[in-house]
Amino acid sequence: MSGVRCPYQVLIASCGALSHLEIVKKLYQADTVPGGTHLLETIYAYPWSIDNKYYTAEIQLCTTDYKTIGDAQFAEDVDAFIVYFDSQQVKSFSNAKGWLPFLDLLKPEIKLLVCDRSSTVEGVGRSKVLDWCIDNSFELIELDPEQDSDNEDDFDFGETTGIKRLVQALHAHTWSNLQLRESPIIKSPFFSDTKYEQLENEQSQSDTDQKQSETDKKQSQTDQNESTTVDEAESDPKVNSDLDPDPGPSPSCCHSDSDQVDKTQDDANNKDNLKSQTSAIDNLLGVDVGQLNMMADKGEDCSEQEIETFERLFSQIKVMKEKADNLPNSERKHYAEQVAISFWKAMGGDDSEVTGLSDSD
Repeated sequence: MSGVRCPYQVLIASCGALSHLEIVKKLYQADTVPGGTHLLETIYAYPWSIDNKYYTAEIQLCTTDYKTIGDAQFAEDVDAFIVYFDSQQVKSFSNAKGWLPFLDLLKPEIKLLVCDRSSTVEGVGRSKVLDWCIDNSFELIELDPEQDSDNEDDFDFGETTGIKRLVQALHAHTWSNLQLRESPIIKSPFFSDTKYEQLENEQSQSDTDQKQSETDKKQSQTDQNESTTVDEAESDPKVNSDLDPDPGPSPSCCHSDSDQVDKTQDDANNKDNLKSQTSAIDNLLGVDVGQLNMMADKGEDCSEQEIETFERLFSQIKVMKEKADNLPNSERKHYAEQVAISFWKAMGGDDSEVTGLSDSD
């Protein structure tokens, strides 16, 4: 009579001297196992509990003497496949490889090829076995590996081998029916170090901000004291009299006509310089900034050609930056302001938020 199925199965097969039941015993870590449940014609199941510090899960270890997928439901329930072969016998390895067509239907997420020991000089060559495992997404597990074999470096790093690795591989799978522990002992040293560095940086930034605040406060108090002293001195008639008994005419009366002419000339020169800077910026942009501002005023009424012009400019921001790096400091600053303000307006930004950022606005 068929037993009750568990929808989480590990299918175990053997193509060598070590029987599938012996593999079940090794997983149980016991000399005997409870009686198996007859699931299908050639498949027997043994309950197995996974209980580690992260989760618990109830699954079934299923054994068979024949290559089979059971039935459609069983094939869907298989999550892991283990096959044992004798590495000293080429035929045994061929029999193990004969499971591949069935695995195409079972589609297990875990595939483990198990042997006692894989040698580089006897039986099936180790390199040949490893190449086959890589090509077919298997993991090779040696129950009794040689410590002086080609993989001796693995032992230097404490890699798990043998039956422990077999158990470990099954525990590492995310079983659909697993039950997480309420307080799993999970701690990542990397996360801890990163969190410590983050807290340390935040504390350092906080201390810097506090010191800067105190400095600003002291400077503000000093400026206020100096301002108070000047105001008191200016309001004292005696002090004013001592400092300047004959103030004379107002400073505004001392400017000659030539000074006024010089000032007018300077203003004209500044306007010419600003115009020259704007012209240089227009050349760098490849389109008049005024045209970009005009596009901003039009909004949704822009033509396709104008939209393409804007998109081309936006894609060339990096080129604009490289060109700006070659300008003198004063022109570079004005260039950056013009570009930023033009793009801000073209994207529908509020004019009031950029008012006063550039003398040309």
